[in-house]
Amino acid sequence: MQETFSVGEYIYFWYDKKEKYPGRIISIQNEVYTCEICTNKRKSAGNDLEIVRGSKDKLEKRII
Repeated sequence: MQETFSVGEYIYFWYDKKEKYPGRIISIQNEVYTCEICTNKRKSAGNDLEIVRGSKDKLEKRII
C-alpha cells in the first residue's frame, strides 16, 4: 500500500540516511514535496525552520 500525503500534514523528513526532522508539507507540485522542517536538536532553543524539497520516499507519516 502506498502512503498518500497532503498539504498541511505533519511528517518526518529524512534529510539524509541517518537524520530525520519533524515538519509539515507546505506544497506539492509534480511529485515534489516542499516541506518546512525544524532543524534544531534541543527543545529549549527556539525553532530553526528550513524549507526543503524532496520526493515521497523522503517522507514518513507522523502521528501527533
